Order: sequence, then C-alpha cells, then structure tokens
Amino acid sequence: MNEHDKNFIKNMSPLLIAAMVMFLMMVAYDTKADDHNITAHGHTVDEKYLTDNKIKRLYTGNIIGASAEGRDTIIIKMRSKEKYKLTVSFCWDLPFATGYSFNRPGATNHFTRVEKGLRFWTVSFGKFNNTPCIVTKVESLEVIG
Repeated sequence: MNEHDKNFIKNMSPLLIAAMVMFLMMVAYDTKADDHNITAHGHTVDEKYLTDNKIKRLYTGNIIGASAEGRDTIIIKMRSKEKYKLTVSFCWDLPFATGYSFNRPGATNHFTRVEKGLRFWTVSFGKFNNTPCIVTKVESLEVIG
C-alpha cells in the first residue's frame, strides 16, 4: 500500500464511520415507526394512514396502474392490491391523458406520499403537460381479489 492509499483511508474512515452510524440510526427509527404510529421524525401519523397499528405504505412508487373516470377523478391501483379514488383539480386534460406521472419528470417517486396536495402530471401522446394536476381528496376503495 503506497502513501496515497494510507492517507485516503486515514482521511475517509471518519466519514465512513459517520455514514454507518447514520444508516443504523435510520434503520432503528424506521423499525420503531413500523411498530407504532410515529414517523422517523417522532411525529404522530394521521389515523387515515394506519391499518392495524401499521403505517400504510401509500407512496407513489407503489402505484401499478391508473385510469381516469370523468373530468375530475382518477382511480389508482397499488402493489398491495388496494384501489384509491383521487379527486383532482386544475386538470383540464384528464379525460384525454394517455398516461400519468406522479412526480416531476425525471425525479424519484418512491417516497412521495399519495395525499391531498399531491401534484401529478398527465401525459398525452408521449408529451408531459406543463401544468400539474392537484389531488384534493383521497378515498379508499375495495381491495382487489
């Protein structure tokens, strides 16, 4: 091992240790959040996001299908086989959309919660609409199969 490698390890080891400690803290908080109705930040979770004292994983990354019903309603299907009815506003082209993006184009959507105020974009003929639609109400529907 040459001198540069030794210096790199010596200088980077505190950062690696700090990253590992932060990771373990996040895992511990997430485990605690799974058992109780609190988030990783210690905030209380709204009852509508709880099922049998567990936090629902109602994130846009878990959406497997979506379809418009009328001019202001969209039905989404989740990986958990649950369906939700989203009432939306500011969505003039909803009946003509060929697809939906539940987060800004190019951004990750795994940690964006499906809730009132969520913005999503319609896609028509492969082009994203510039103006986002805004969810004004989320209603749970039946579980599929």
